[in-house]
Amino acid sequence: MANPWFRMYSEFATDPKVQMLSEKDQRRYLMLLCLRCSNDDVTLHETEIAFQLRISDDELAATKVALMAKGLINEDFSPVAWEKRQYVSDSSTKRVAASRARKKQAVKPPCNVTVTPPDTETDTDITPSLPADAPATSDFDPSRLLGMHLDWEPDPKILAAYAKRAGIALENFTAEAIGQFAVYHTARQALKSQAEHVAALVSWVKRDAVHAEKVVPMAGRRAASGDFDDNATGWLGE
Repeated sequence: MANPWFRMYSEFATDPKVQMLSEKDQRRYLMLLCLRCSNDDVTLHETEIAFQLRISDDELAATKVALMAKGLINEDFSPVAWEKRQYVSDSSTKRVAASRARKKQAVKPPCNVTVTPPDTETDTDITPSLPADAPATSDFDPSRLLGMHLDWEPDPKILAAYAKRAGIALENFTAEAIGQFAVYHTARQALKSQAEHVAALVSWVKRDAVHAEKVVPMAGRRAASGDFDDNATGWLGE
C-alpha cells in the first residue's frame, strides 16, 4: 500500500506567518499537516495529538494559540485552507478508481457525454486563509486587527500561554502595568491583532522586570542611632 502524501509548497521558507514562529512551532505545524494527511477527515483528540507530537498538554495548548494567532490552524487543529491547497486528483485511491472507470467506458459504444476535466493545480496565495464567505469558527479571532484603546484588556488564554513561554509570572501583569501599556500604545494608534498586542505587553512587562533588577540602592550613611542620616554625603566620595 502506497504511503499517503500531501503537497508542500516552497513558500513555507519565506511565508512571514510561518517564519515568525519558533522552530519548535514550525516543526509542530508540519506534524499537524502530516497527521491531517494520514488521518484524512478524522478529528483526533488533543491527547492523541500531544502524544504524536511528543509534547505535554500545556505545550500543545501554547502551540495551538500561536498557530491560531497566525491563521494556520482551526479550533480542532485542522490546517486552514487544506482543501484549497490539496487536490482530489492527488489521491491514489481515487486516481485508480477513475482509471478503472475510464477503461470500462472505453469498451462501451461511444455516446455523447460531457467530460468533467480533472482537478488541476492553480496559483494559490502564499498565506493560507479561509474563503471570504466561510462561517467563523468562533466569535473570537486572534488574528483580526484591533486598535489599541484605554480600556483594552489582554485575552487571558493568550496571555497565560505567552507569559509561560517568556518565563514571567502572571502576577506581574498588574492593572497598573496593563494601564501604562494601553496608554502608551493608544497614543501611538497601534493597529495589531489581539495576539500581537499581548505579545507586545509580555515584552513590555519583561523589560520592566529586567530594568528593576538592575536598579542598585544608593548607599548612605547611618547615624549612630541606626536611623538614616539625611545629611550624609558619603556618596559624594568624601
